[in-house]
Amino acid sequence: MNKQQLDQNLNKNKIPNAIMLFGENHLFTDLYSQKICSLLSAKEDIFSLYYDEYQFQKAKDYLSQPSLFNPINVLLIKVTKKILKKELDLLIDYTLKNKDTYLIYCYYGEDYK
Repeated sequence: MNKQQLDQNLNKNKIPNAIMLFGENHLFTDLYSQKICSLLSAKEDIFSLYYDEYQFQKAKDYLSQPSLFNPINVLLIKVTKKILKKELDLLIDYTLKNKDTYLIYCYYGEDYK
């Protein structure tokens, strides 16, 4: 999905359960991640893993269990190193199993192409 398609979906409140944001302008990555979080009404209820904090087991545990206190689970990952495809596929699978689970993966590495 390109920027124009993402804008159209966000304007219609159609938010995919798993989304990866990347590109050469990191400001846009941050702006779109904030916009998606606000559309999900989850500003304060986000489990965030930044850079070296990312551990697959933490992310998996969060996505695999429904929240007792919030209607939705939102996992925000911001990293400069790529996540292994196998790990990413498993995290996406959890979002597909539960319609109230969202993964926002922000990649800030230089080799985004």
